[in-house]
Amino acid sequence: MKGNMQLEIKNPKKSFTQFRLSEKGLEEVPNEQIMASSKMKLVTLMDLSKNSIMEITDSFLANFNHLQVLELQHNKLVSLNSNISQLKNIRIMKLDDNQLSSLPVALGLLSRLEVLTISKNSLLSIPMSVSKLAATLRKLDLSFNSLRFLPPEIGCLTNLQELYINHNEFTALPCTLPNLTNLREFGLDWLCYSPFKVCNAKEFVLKSVMDSFTALSSKAASEDRFECGCLEFIQQLSHGTFNPNEQDANSKSTALHTACLENHCSVLSALLKEQHRPRLSPTKIELQ
Repeated sequence: MKGNMQLEIKNPKKSFTQFRLSEKGLEEVPNEQIMASSKMKLVTLMDLSKNSIMEITDSFLANFNHLQVLELQHNKLVSLNSNISQLKNIRIMKLDDNQLSSLPVALGLLSRLEVLTISKNSLLSIPMSVSKLAATLRKLDLSFNSLRFLPPEIGCLTNLQELYINHNEFTALPCTLPNLTNLREFGLDWLCYSPFKVCNAKEFVLKSVMDSFTALSSKAASEDRFECGCLEFIQQLSHGTFNPNEQDANSKSTALHTACLENHCSVLSALLKEQHRPRLSPTKIELQ
């Protein structure tokens, strides 16, 4: 279904602040005639989730001066226009389960953004401009993407309370992560191989996680490195007791087997690289 539908307001006397078109079979955003309605300028919540929308047009974005919540999850978006920055009052943006491979630099101009969820896309990178959201961003969900790197600027998001980066392809993470001192929840595949056996760290577990990152960051800085590797983090969190070839007492699986089963690409890559790393033979010393 195309976006040329009629706008129906069930109670015109009531303040029109929410516009919901979830699961309507839309292939494009509603047409300009609907969007140009004076009532649309008062909308604070727009729900277009669970459709087949591929593009958010400039003319669509230009109509929402007061929009605070934009729900576009479960669509077919392949890109975001840089004019997304027109949404000056946006606080919550949900873009999960689309086909996005990148995000515009202009994302950093959304100065009131508090919640950004972009899980289950095809993201390859995150713009450094994300650091400009430091004052307001509380939740960032980047899980289930194809990210191999996080910019060190992620450490500028000091008001973050929830960060989910599990099910990506990280083999290393920036040493700036310990700056996120307000985190309450942290999703990361590597944690499944720690003594806690969790993927989402909370409360006392999170303290141990950040302490480990802090220790590794200090070590990396002394070696002029800017990232912490996957295996060195797991070893640090396990106090040096992590053995990738040891079977787990409950699952009876080794770390390599678990990484395959759970599709933890970053851990699997690190384990395979470690297994194939050439070992130095002991040096023989002959006494004369």
